[in-house]
Amino acid sequence: MTQEERLLELETLIKTDGKITLPQICERFSISADSARRDLVKLAELPDIMRIRGGAIFNRLSRHTMAYTEKPASSRKQTLAQKAATLIRPGEHVLIDSGTTLTTMMPYLPEPLTIVTNAPDILQACQPSSEKEIFLLGGQFNAYHRAMLGTLAEAQLAQFNVDKAFIGVCALSESGLMTTLEQEATMKRAMMSRASQVILVSESHKFGQRNLFTVCELDQIDIIVTDPDLSETDKDYLLRHDIELIITNE
Repeated sequence: MTQEERLLELETLIKTDGKITLPQICERFSISADSARRDLVKLAELPDIMRIRGGAIFNRLSRHTMAYTEKPASSRKQTLAQKAATLIRPGEHVLIDSGTTLTTMMPYLPEPLTIVTNAPDILQACQPSSEKEIFLLGGQFNAYHRAMLGTLAEAQLAQFNVDKAFIGVCALSESGLMTTLEQEATMKRAMMSRASQVILVSESHKFGQRNLFTVCELDQIDIIVTDPDLSETDKDYLLRHDIELIITNE
């Protein structure tokens, strides 16, 4: 079982039982205490789960239980989102992946516009408008990634042809774009295959990192929008692969 699968099961257990302890995680999944602690760190990133000494609890009264898209993005994510939105021209057809930064783009998009997405949060964040046509892919909802994934979503995606695909980043190195979940890697590849231009939008701390599953090699990426903390090492290999870098001012 992968960490992603454990996290989904653990989230369900905590919300059902109200609590889980470190020894319970170790016993249930036959993993070490160190692995269980890493799972607890990940779980604590969820809005209604709180890490406590020796475990985690379901925090029903959490001030973070607001809708995902209502959480304020950092100023850096806001800046990235605004810059990425300027790459879209009125009348275009775009694919938008799941992720906080990409969701933050929604108020800045031009009109008219056709949007295809696998993220319910993108739909929720869109301002009501007769000038925006939105297609939400169906399929299996992955609660941890907040995205529709799997063969049903991929089959629907095959019907679309778009001008630009905006793809979120889990990890990126000179070896390519990577993610922790096989289904997410497959969906990102499918999105990229339907677009004339592929654009990544990400904070620079995700560069120089590796994950288990490869999405694509660098030569399949056209543009990257990132922040000024991009290292010279990362910048060099991205430019060697003829990727256009758009670096924000903050």
